[in-house]
Amino acid sequence: MNAQQAAKKRPLEDFGADGTRALDELLRRKLKVGNPTDVGEMLRALEARYPDRTAASTAESLGFSPSSAMRIAPTTAVQVPSQTVGGAEYNTVMVQMRADFAVLVDAPSERDIGVELSGWRDYLLKEYADGGAAAKLSQDAAQRERAQLAVRRLNEFAWLARLVGIAMGEQYWDFRRLGTTLDNAADILRILIGEALYDVGLAMNGLILQVPATDLRLRGNATVDALSGLISGDEPIFDDWGERIRAYNDLYNSLDSELKVYARPDGLKESIDNLVNGFANGVSAMTADALRQLAATAPLEVGRLRRVLQVANKVQTQQPSSALSIYVQSLQLFIDAFQSSRAGVLYIDLAMPSPLGGRKLPPVDLSARMALRQLVDQRAYYAQVLEGTIVFREHTAGNMVALARNDLRLFLLHLAVDTVASSDTTPPF
Repeated sequence: MNAQQAAKKRPLEDFGADGTRALDELLRRKLKVGNPTDVGEMLRALEARYPDRTAASTAESLGFSPSSAMRIAPTTAVQVPSQTVGGAEYNTVMVQMRADFAVLVDAPSERDIGVELSGWRDYLLKEYADGGAAAKLSQDAAQRERAQLAVRRLNEFAWLARLVGIAMGEQYWDFRRLGTTLDNAADILRILIGEALYDVGLAMNGLILQVPATDLRLRGNATVDALSGLISGDEPIFDDWGERIRAYNDLYNSLDSELKVYARPDGLKESIDNLVNGFANGVSAMTADALRQLAATAPLEVGRLRRVLQVANKVQTQQPSSALSIYVQSLQLFIDAFQSSRAGVLYIDLAMPSPLGGRKLPPVDLSARMALRQLVDQRAYYAQVLEGTIVFREHTAGNMVALARNDLRLFLLHLAVDTVASSDTTPPF
């Protein structure tokens, strides 16, 4: 197969004829930018990736004048833009984290564990930076999960820092200060997740699929391939005694007339491509309209696919076939991607003032929003009480054990915040 034939076999039609959407997704993954059409953000990302090149030379390579590059690309690149509240606080907490680690690493009393503390510092600073970069792209499920992992790690090390601090004597307060800073860092990542979801119009409506666009496309292709294999599989017909063909015939005849188009590979592919492309283009374009439009049309299409799945399951029960089983499981996997399509929307409530959240988030989320805000306030109050009173008690063995228990409760409250924020159902609070 020559290169020309290979190109024909892998068309770019799924992302448009010019491949723009594919290029945008590539730039987001490689350069960690939220909007590839933003020249300033692209220049800063390129400058961070290639620090040996100046902004002027980078701009010239992109076709811009050096003077315009110096105007739109600052000399100091930052991981997260500061034009938002979360972005500004991100940079502040990064400075605080570096300062807290400097106190601990350079403390004479901790010289015996200086190497371990340096490992903490390097690991957590990188985790915070990686989590911030991923949080900017939280409209994509893979990036959102990476940011949530960074949140969990920061909270875990905050609890661990407080636990270690109990036994550290004169550096007791320095370890607790670091724990508070790490908890603050985790909160900033939560806010950045909410800002990213809000930026693509997922407040009042829109889909927040729990799988990345790439995975959704693979699931769709696998479903179409499974249907094609059901009709004309590679195995000889005498190997399954015609069960495959009989199963497909039963499936086709059992479908309602308006659903028979989904029993043909070209018809199923058209339906799946419309869903996948609508989601992928909405995520890639970072516009509020695309995903809201998809949210208004996708439920009907997914509902029809569910009806096809119900019929296929019934036929599989009555007329078992390995090929039909593959098709059923592939279709089920694709449909499952549209489950919990609002899970995570409450992160938006953490990223905006309460009056704005009341106008931007749908009324159906009100009870969950109230529960989340109450939980966040209770967690903050508990942390203040913990640091303001309990830690000042005499450092007896009993008091220190009680303090460790209370620190663990604080950690569990952090986990509860993420559990509620990631839920798309009313929490049982």
